Amino acid sequence: MPWGELDYEFRQRRFPRSGANASNHYEGSYHYTISFDYKGKKQSVDFSGPVLLDTGSSTFLGITTEGFFNKLRSKGFKLDEYDYTVVDFKILGFEDSFNNKEYSDVVMDRQSDEEGGNGVVVGLPFFQSNSVMYDLENKTTAYSPYFVSAANFTTDAAAEDQVQLNRATSDAGSKGWLGLAGIISGAGDFTIEKDADVRMTGANTYTGTTHIAADGYLTLAGPGSIEHSSRVMVDGVLNIDQKGNYLKPWGVAHSMNGTAIRTLSGKGEVYLGAGRLILTEADGQFDGTIANYDDAGDSGGLVVAGGKLTLSGKNKYSGMTEVAAGAELHVTGSLTGDVSVSGLLVVDGEVSGEVMVKEGGTLTGSGKVGNVTVAEGGKADPMKTR
Repeated sequence: MPWGELDYEFRQRRFPRSGANASNHYEGSYHYTISFDYKGKKQSVDFSGPVLLDTGSSTFLGITTEGFFNKLRSKGFKLDEYDYTVVDFKILGFEDSFNNKEYSDVVMDRQSDEEGGNGVVVGLPFFQSNSVMYDLENKTTAYSPYFVSAANFTTDAAAEDQVQLNRATSDAGSKGWLGLAGIISGAGDFTIEKDADVRMTGANTYTGTTHIAADGYLTLAGPGSIEHSSRVMVDGVLNIDQKGNYLKPWGVAHSMNGTAIRTLSGKGEVYLGAGRLILTEADGQFDGTIANYDDAGDSGGLVVAGGKLTLSGKNKYSGMTEVAAGAELHVTGSLTGDVSVSGLLVVDGEVSGEVMVKEGGTLTGSGKVGNVTVAEGGKADPMKTR
């Protein structure tokens, strides 16, 4: 959240020794919603304005400004001085709803003599479930529900100067939310258990299996990578929507936008967003679903760069599927997007998009396909068309 134009009054704009930028009490144009019960109905009020992040306040939210309180009162909200109530609080992150965080039944109190302005105080309970970071150079404040560690770990038995991490549980981080910004190395497996939510931004080098259990979550963001993992088994959720240069301020190269893994198996969900999932050594079957994220119309796709992959589920992503020379894709389920084939495509299920068979490519099978285009040097068996 950029700090915006601040009224420093008698406060310093810079720290005296370092010369680094200093913020003010209330900063940032945060977007959030307060919801409360009024005469048996839920009322919701949207706000866009500054916030005072204050570890010295014991309640989650504190009313201290007239503009904030008056906007709530216009929707029927009532609260006496020195009293408190319970509300729902939702704070919005990036544009997609995946980043919106909701907190139910949080305590909001009111003191007296509200000052001018329209800000709200967010107190210690927020810090107990979020990491808060300040970028002084760019005058920006960031928050994350993940407990973020920049330490390096190993999936093997730890040596004296190492820390072992081969499993993320619902007790890890902030109630299961764990942000890993360092590097995980080693030959052992890495497991994300039920109700654990891991966000990786490091280019990890461990070579064991990555297993995302049912109701477990793994997000790869920025330069985050698990390309050396021998197998990625997704029974929960793998999200690559924010991989690469998703946000320009991250300073990540465009070349990191693709998500390379060796092979994919399991029966969970993979969300592509606008990214490409690249399988370099496919050798198994994925029974789950590959889709775009949040019906946002993103054009993420799948590349089978090497090996053989079978897709048996209902795959709903709209981007291109590419089958490289020497690679094989067997569709026994369904696939909605177009397919470019330089290797072998076997359709015993259904491909509703257009299949483009390039030089050296082959299309065969007993299923249904959309339109078929065969380039010189390509081969396509007679197929049922939609």
